[in-house]
This record gives sequence, C-alpha cells and structure tokens, in this order.
Amino acid sequence: MEAVIINISSITEKENSISRMIATTVKKRTGKGPESINTVIVDGFIEITIKGLMTKMEENFVEQVEDGGHEIVENVRLKMINSFLDYYTSSISDIVDNEVKIVDVQWCARNNTCKCKAKIL
Repeated sequence: MEAVIINISSITEKENSISRMIATTVKKRTGKGPESINTVIVDGFIEITIKGLMTKMEENFVEQVEDGGHEIVENVRLKMINSFLDYYTSSISDIVDNEVKIVDVQWCARNNTCKCKAKIL
C-alpha cells in the first residue's frame, strides 16, 4: 500500500478550505449555514464535525414533538446530507489533491451535530 504524503505546512490551510467549502455549500443549499465546523486531517483521514445545522423550525420540532420528533428530523437531515456527499467528496478531493472516500457519516438531531470521516486514498 502506497503512503499518502501531504505537506504538513499546508494541512491547516486545507482544513480551513474544507470547512469554508462545507459552510458555503450548506448555506447555499439549505438557507442556513452551520454554527461551527471543525476539520482535522490526521493519519490519512479527514474528520469533520459540523454543529448547529438545524433551522429554528427543526429545533422547535425536535423539542415539541414528544414521540419521535428528533427521529423525523434526523431522517430528513441525513437524507439531505447524503444528497450532498458526491459534491463534498469531489470538492474535498480537489482541496487535498488526492482522491477521498467518505467512510462514515453520523447525524444527531438531539445535539444538532454531524460527524463525517473520509479516508484519503
């Protein structure tokens, strides 16, 4: 297996570029940008944590619907996130100058957080 080589001095710039691309895309496609994004490139993986994605309406729905409100919002948001994955994969590959593969996506409405992990190929 061939080692992935990334210039260490450019990692922070690449992490920031990934975060900016995701924030811009989310805002453009949903009308609301995330509150924060943390992107870390380490050991051949890119780990992205996105907080504050839900709209006020979704937050209220999660809080007010007793039976399953959070599950409904989780399902809708996860479908939305999955619909963006091809674009994110292509854009992240361009930013890191290597092909990447999304290996895990977790969305939790209760804490309004999405975690994504991609492997640099």
